[in-house]
Amino acid sequence: MYTTVALASAYATRLGSTVKPAPFERGRQPAHCYAKLESCLEKAAQLVAKRGGKALTSRGAPADVLPGDVYDLANLVLGEIAYLHALVPDSQALHAFDPNVSGHRLPSHVYQLASTLEAQLSSLA
Repeated sequence: MYTTVALASAYATRLGSTVKPAPFERGRQPAHCYAKLESCLEKAAQLVAKRGGKALTSRGAPADVLPGDVYDLANLVLGEIAYLHALVPDSQALHAFDPNVSGHRLPSHVYQLASTLEAQLSSLA
């Protein structure tokens, strides 16, 4: 899921967002990542609507958030940001990539990247 959020962040960068990476916070759990990605989905939906498109909406978090739930939501966020990118004239799609990530990524790493993505989307509003 880290690479999915990294790709979403790369799209936000191509849309013109320039923010500093969020600080690393230890001890984050999948539920924290899910909540941060819900915020990202909401911000992306607002940006899509602002540009005249129709966006997805979230229906709330499951009671016990599992890593698979975070992965699913990360893919929804990526889809909305890719759609937002497509609404921009003369935009070219990014190719899926491996942002040189090796080894195991903790929920805190995903949370850090999702926090950066949230700031990127806020800067685009």
